[in-house]
Amino acid sequence: MIKSLLILIEHVEQCHTVLTEIYNALDVPVKLNRNLPAVVPPQTSAEREISFADVEEGVVLLTIDDACNRLGIVRSTLFTLREEGKITTVKKGRAVRFRENDVENMRNWYSIPKGKV
Repeated sequence: MIKSLLILIEHVEQCHTVLTEIYNALDVPVKLNRNLPAVVPPQTSAEREISFADVEEGVVLLTIDDACNRLGIVRSTLFTLREEGKITTVKKGRAVRFRENDVENMRNWYSIPKGKV
């Protein structure tokens, strides 16, 4: 029995090593990966901001009011989420837009019950 446990521990350590190598190989700065959901760890708002020229073709952009309606929040809450770096913004001049995918991901994330279930 002890021998089996030692073999199992060895396999777990090997898996951990391989997974760590894979994770490190995939370590891409968040601001370069435009497909990440809005629920990545908080960053500064500047790091979560994309210029209009960097938006892929076919990506739907929402106005502030549209994003607020979909999330069921007020403008000040949306701006707080933006300042905390919890949602990506797209800027073209002074206009601020939100990617539809990010808004939907945030809506799904915040609709999941937290804490004790």
